[in-house]
Amino acid sequence: MPLALLDGSSDLPAHFDVYGIDVRGTGASSTVSCGQDQEPPERSDFRDRSPQNIARLLRMSQDFAEACQRHSGELGRFVTTEQTVADLDLLRRVEGHDRVSWYGISAGTWLGAHFATAFPDSVDKVVLDSNVEFTGTWQDVFAWQPMAFERRWREDLRPWLAAHDATYHLGGTAEAVQATVDGLRAALAEEPLPVPDGPPIGPTELDALLLQTMYSKQLFPVLGDALVELRAGTGDGRAVAALSSRSTPMSTDPQDSMDATLYSIRCNDTEFRGDPVSVVVDSEVQGAKYPLYGYYAIFQPCVFWDRPQVDLPQPTGEGLPPVLMVQSENDPATAREGAELAHQRFRGSRLVTVRGEGDHGVYGAGNACVDRHLVAYLKDGTVPPQGTRCAAKPEPRPKAGMRAAARSGQESLTDVLAR
Repeated sequence: MPLALLDGSSDLPAHFDVYGIDVRGTGASSTVSCGQDQEPPERSDFRDRSPQNIARLLRMSQDFAEACQRHSGELGRFVTTEQTVADLDLLRRVEGHDRVSWYGISAGTWLGAHFATAFPDSVDKVVLDSNVEFTGTWQDVFAWQPMAFERRWREDLRPWLAAHDATYHLGGTAEAVQATVDGLRAALAEEPLPVPDGPPIGPTELDALLLQTMYSKQLFPVLGDALVELRAGTGDGRAVAALSSRSTPMSTDPQDSMDATLYSIRCNDTEFRGDPVSVVVDSEVQGAKYPLYGYYAIFQPCVFWDRPQVDLPQPTGEGLPPVLMVQSENDPATAREGAELAHQRFRGSRLVTVRGEGDHGVYGAGNACVDRHLVAYLKDGTVPPQGTRCAAKPEPRPKAGMRAAARSGQESLTDVLAR
């Protein structure tokens, strides 16, 4: 993230020392692990609601939870937001700063809100970009995702593919695109597509491509290219290669430590409400309403987690300077409804909404309106009026995604998303 601020689109490095940190559990910090002795979730079709598969998916959640806690050992019980924000304040003191400013995206909004809450005298300015419902629980945060991904698919991605039917030939209406994708998914479930030097592509891998593409509309052409290749049965095309690169084993470093940290924080921080039966029922309801991602709600390792005693205070914003929040309307990963709830509950916050936009992570991505408000706030403390709106960036054109971005001709979808 510090390097991302050096790409010429921001003048913040001219005014700030910029720090990045491998939070505990990841990277060059002491790491946690989920090991290799659990079945990768991507090998299962979560839409298969047969009793046998339901039992298998629940067992997968339980095995995953037990493996993460076993391999992470004692450290895993201390991979929490409570401990991580204490690490951040320690870094502040080690570096000799009276106060620091914070910029966080997605789960970084949770971390920033809790950092400011735990150490109000340590923060100067706080920017929260693409907000989770940080005044609630992790269960609340992730409960928004089936609806939000479905909305992004129906309102943004499907219409874009339909508008470029002359290029991709997937259907001239959103409904026709849906029928094409449903047919492709059924065909891949019947006969997965072999991929050289990788696992075959089945329906769940197709789901993963759809979901990951929605984080940035600059990746819409990636999806168009991939769907064309998949319909042609091409297992060695570049878009398909990008798809298969998403299906790495969870034990691959550093992905293993990232997954283990994600679930350690998610399951340690806040209590999970429910049991295996309620999880099955909820996933049925979510799947019927939001079939793209709703059925995945059955994968809930926190149901089986041996949770330590952690009591996070609810962030309220009390005693803090104004906090700037920015949010796109159709963000698939952090729904605007959750962001708006957090804004209402977090006293003194200002919310800038990007209208007609669905990208996840809006600062530094080419939206001059967002960048102007954020830089003015961080540099001078200027807060925009309540209810400030910014317009979306223009939509991409076909062939302007991965093929243009892959400068070396070898860049994977993972690499594109990482930028």
